[in-house]
Amino acid sequence: MARVAPEENYLQDLKDRFQEAEVLDDSQVPIIDFSGDPKYIVDAIAWACQEWGFFQAINHGVPIASMKNVLKLAKEIFNQTSEENEAYNSLGNKLSDDPSEAYRYGSGFNDRKDAKAIDLKYFLRLDYSLAREEDIWPESPSCFREVMKEYHDQVSTFGHCLLDNISKGLGLEKSYDLKVMGEKIICIMNYYLPYHTPELVKGVSAHSDPRAISILIQDDVGGLEVCKHGRWFAVKPVKDAFVVNIADQLQIMTNAKYKSAEHRVRAHPEKSRLSVVAFFGPGMDTVVGPLPEIVSEENPPLYRECVTKDYLTQFYANGLDGKRSLDYVKLDRAKV
Repeated sequence: MARVAPEENYLQDLKDRFQEAEVLDDSQVPIIDFSGDPKYIVDAIAWACQEWGFFQAINHGVPIASMKNVLKLAKEIFNQTSEENEAYNSLGNKLSDDPSEAYRYGSGFNDRKDAKAIDLKYFLRLDYSLAREEDIWPESPSCFREVMKEYHDQVSTFGHCLLDNISKGLGLEKSYDLKVMGEKIICIMNYYLPYHTPELVKGVSAHSDPRAISILIQDDVGGLEVCKHGRWFAVKPVKDAFVVNIADQLQIMTNAKYKSAEHRVRAHPEKSRLSVVAFFGPGMDTVVGPLPEIVSEENPPLYRECVTKDYLTQFYANGLDGKRSLDYVKLDRAKV
């Protein structure tokens, strides 16, 4: 098992703690059945993206065995010693000088520089395309390459299906292909430690994701929460479902018609929690801004254009701090 940092590193100041009383149940969080009528799927996604920026997907076509295998792999990884897992970082150095672009193992993520406590989690980040291109894979677990290849291929297919349906819901199917938002896929495995007094710590601080869309598998422990209009909703695990959320770059492209979902994770008092998330976005040199088909004189751009790598650099510098990174590209007229 990964080495645990000193307890005082995780304890949150009173003002920073999650408040139990503010969390509502998950009865309103959308669940979309992807085995339904195509028009229903497009309309349901469009509504969920506009109202929540967040939904759960069932009957999505990704084999359940593949989802279970990648969660099992994550469990094996986080059951290894710290020394074994820290060896992933040396693999990453062979692929890229940018820690956000390769293998990276760590704890607490890249937290706000002014934060007094870190999040109670460990993670492993993988840029699958880089690993495949350079043929650099860890020796342990031995099934790593096989499991990740199968899962990457499956979740990639579903992600591009999602982007296609989002494009149709925006009325862009003839003029713009949002598949450019799926050029780069980064996978992150997360291991959240339990804590006997969960209100004193954070599994993950409140934040929005920086890319276009995120597709997540969570185990059955729970703790994920999403914010809508300033109110927090529990997102209880749905069997064999994906959790999908809109991320910052899609908010920028849609000129805030679809807003990225701020979310967080609450620690469990007794159980550890596993999740695996795939972040879909454009290539690092791609310039992202509001789509010409969406902006007009009546709906002027709220954001300036920005190179993807520059936006991600800003995100990592800020750490997990709500939706603060969007301020980097927000124009003076923007009030979102």
